[in-house]
Amino acid sequence: MQKVSLQFIRDLKISRAQGLHEIKAASGLVKIENTLYVIADDELSLGILSLEPKGYESLIPLISGELPQNPAERKKIKPDWEAIVKVASPLPEQEGLLVIPSGSKANRQMGVFVKLNDLQDSENMKKLQYVDFTKIYEKLRKIFVDLNIEGACFSKKSFKIFQRGNAQTGKNAVIDLDAEGVLQDILQLGILQAHRIQSIKEYDLGTLNNCRLGFTDACYLSENEIWFLAAAEQTESTYDDGDYKGAILGCLGSSGEISARYELNCTVKPEGLWVEHVSDGLRIYVVTDADNPKKVAALYSAKI
Repeated sequence: MQKVSLQFIRDLKISRAQGLHEIKAASGLVKIENTLYVIADDELSLGILSLEPKGYESLIPLISGELPQNPAERKKIKPDWEAIVKVASPLPEQEGLLVIPSGSKANRQMGVFVKLNDLQDSENMKKLQYVDFTKIYEKLRKIFVDLNIEGACFSKKSFKIFQRGNAQTGKNAVIDLDAEGVLQDILQLGILQAHRIQSIKEYDLGTLNNCRLGFTDACYLSENEIWFLAAAEQTESTYDDGDYKGAILGCLGSSGEISARYELNCTVKPEGLWVEHVSDGLRIYVVTDADNPKKVAALYSAKI
């Protein structure tokens, strides 16, 4: 398997009037032009960062309040947001960002939708739309006992969420939902209906360094190219972290087959992915989660 080396771009630190905020457990990434929208699995806010030296940056609260500083207590009550997607719509004013929870615990089923037009509005907390994934996740738990949604991608035709199968008994899978119906549910109900699930395809991703691979994120490029991240983590749990053993970048073709695989040279677990066309290939961006409250997350990039 060909190896791809990632280049460090920046730490995920945001300067605010209250002081520097460090994102520690980045789990999802959307890039629009030179602006990055980053979600973390142990935060209550959306990070907006820039690739430009003096670009707009901010921390947008999605839930009021604060999480405990103690790591164990923080983990118990965090919303565990594991993915973020740009929601496409025929109407530009309806487009926005959807933050997606893991569903691994009962308190990890609430997502958030914020329209792109509201992201630089200081009053945006009044305009947030909370999105309840409970009905969809209840149906999926009948198939996946250890439900753990870690990635997602969205197009006008399809909304795919990626189940991460930790350990030997876990199942990796891609769940395909009706994108148009999901958008209606977001805007009209705030509750995703279980019948939006259209198909489920399980994957055996194999192993890396003698450790089983599991999905950690995905990015839609076209109907024939959906790129994904998968990490090898030595754990038997969807709740407890394990030693990171490496990661791959892969591509799903038009029929869902794995059409490409690259081993990533990344010393820290990559959890969020963005892929885009450049003049002579593809440019990938990943954000990391070291599973260490003392280590700030970072943005890396590579060209393939």
